[in-house]
Amino acid sequence: MSGQRIYKNDQESVAAVLSKGLRASLQSASLITGQQVVALDFVSDAPPAEVTMEGEDFVLPTTEGGGFAGLASSATDLLDKVNKMPFDQIGTNLMGS
Repeated sequence: MSGQRIYKNDQESVAAVLSKGLRASLQSASLITGQQVVALDFVSDAPPAEVTMEGEDFVLPTTEGGGFAGLASSATDLLDKVNKMPFDQIGTNLMGS
């Protein structure tokens, strides 16, 4: 099979997926219950990461969470930008036109 890779050990295979951008993030699953989940995603612009272990377990690097938390952050940024707009000055300029 062309393109298929076989790795010598688990550490080598984990290193391969980390080099492709595999990262973990904590995301909100429910606004009502506050339940959160760990999501695994490939992040295209992820910085390089080394394979680390805690005992016999691999430790995945993390990235900023998305989901509801990401939406809330984006909404806050948008509101900050809207609040900085000089609506009074815009209105005055329109009245003078």
